[in-house]
Amino acid sequence: MPIWAIDLDGLEAKIAIYGGSAHEPKSVPMFKMAADWDISNGASMGEPHSITRATGFIKLLQQKTSEEGSISRIAIFSHASQYGIWFNDNAGANTASGLLRRGVRFNNLLDKANINDIVAGINNGTIKFEQNAMVVFAGCNTGSPFGINSTDHNQKGDAIIPYAEDFTKATHVSSIGASGKLNIITKEGKTLLRSDYGFYRFDYDKENKSVIKTFLGKEVDSSQYGVQENQDTPESNDAPEPDFTNAN
Repeated sequence: MPIWAIDLDGLEAKIAIYGGSAHEPKSVPMFKMAADWDISNGASMGEPHSITRATGFIKLLQQKTSEEGSISRIAIFSHASQYGIWFNDNAGANTASGLLRRGVRFNNLLDKANINDIVAGINNGTIKFEQNAMVVFAGCNTGSPFGINSTDHNQKGDAIIPYAEDFTKATHVSSIGASGKLNIITKEGKTLLRSDYGFYRFDYDKENKSVIKTFLGKEVDSSQYGVQENQDTPESNDAPEPDFTNAN
């Protein structure tokens, strides 16, 4: 099925979202602070959206498409893992809500959606992205190439396609994800994101029908991505890409 995108000359939606957390409520103000920074820097427009249900996220994309014609950028500041964006993280209990990667099922979630729900919206025209759209997944392990070890969660599990890459492969929309734990920090008057193993950008190569992966560094300003029309990637600001060859 075709993946559609349109261009309405600057009228497209640019959305900043922050998630909730019944498990770690103190993290919510940090998510909102990052969303506010994103807006104050002009990367997103309007007010930040508080989303606690994955189905509510899908409805927001449909609403913004209806109101503004298309979406050019989304920044999501929320708890996350290799398997989903946890808009309301409650340690896996039945009050949690997640936007899951394709092929993953959690039967005990109160509310859930799947990347395929976004693809369905794209294909039926209720969700439309710009051709140069960008989604920033500012949550832990959204760019991680390893799953969770089933016997020891302190060790990396089997190699997997990163969540953000799975999103880009399915939707053809560029994305950014973090490998390892993500922290929101304030530095030199800026609100920045820092990750244990760094951030990766994923772009869909239509000619080769594959995803291009680019290492961005361990510390990034999310507001600098998805703003420019040509989608240039700011230069990496620190150490080279980590070597996972001998990772546990």
